[in-house]
Formats: sequence, C-alpha cells, structure tokens
Amino acid sequence: MGVIAGTAEANYVKESGVNASQITVISDNPSALSALQSGRVDVITMTGPALRSLLDTAKSNNVEKVKDFKQPVINGKSVKGYGATVFRKQDDDFREAFNKELEKMKKDGELLKILKKYGFTENELPGDVTTEQLIK
Repeated sequence: MGVIAGTAEANYVKESGVNASQITVISDNPSALSALQSGRVDVITMTGPALRSLLDTAKSNNVEKVKDFKQPVINGKSVKGYGATVFRKQDDDFREAFNKELEKMKKDGELLKILKKYGFTENELPGDVTTEQLIK
C-alpha cells in the first residue's frame, strides 16, 4: 500500500492495523500514481479531491478509484480529516472576520463553487462541524 509521507491517510493506515512491512511511503501524489501504475504498490490512498485532481491531470485510464468509500474506524470511532486555517493567537479580530466571511461563502454556495475547481465535492465540506467539536 502506497501512502504519501506526512499525511493523515498514512496515520490512518497504520492505526487501522496495516503491517508496516506492507506500507510504502511515497513523497508525493504523482509518484504514488506512478508506483501504482508500475506495480511497485497494489493500492494508494489519498484524499478524494487529491485523487480526483491527480487522475484528471494524468488522464489515467488504467487505475480504478474506490466507489462508496467509507471513513476508517480507528479505536471504535469513524475518523474524518479536516483542513484548517491557522491564525496567531493575538489575531482574534482577523480570525473572526475570516470566519464571518467563510460562513457567508458557505451559505451562498460560493465556497463550494471555488472548491470544485480543486476537486472537492459537497461531500468533502465539513457541514456544521465546529472547531470546538473537533478538538475534544
């Protein structure tokens, strides 16, 4: 199994019980696709948007994407990764302004419109999940 170095997916695979001898750490997404196509690995894992973008760019027709992917269950809990924007602690006003605009973009559909350009679908949006819920 090929995993991209430093990704959440690399951790999920290990935490799901895949033996380290079955994991090949790869430096980047194009190299992972190359490893899969050449038979150096049997499967690769990455985020849905990254995979869609990679396959669109590579125009690859000799690989198959998993349909109906289910989030991994680790320690009895379904896990899902989320992207984030980070601010310095002293930038409360900036963070609040950013969050306010982000919420407006979510509500009027502009955020999804922008993210679709990068391979995201509505399924990858966080929905109503809050930072407070995620850091518990």
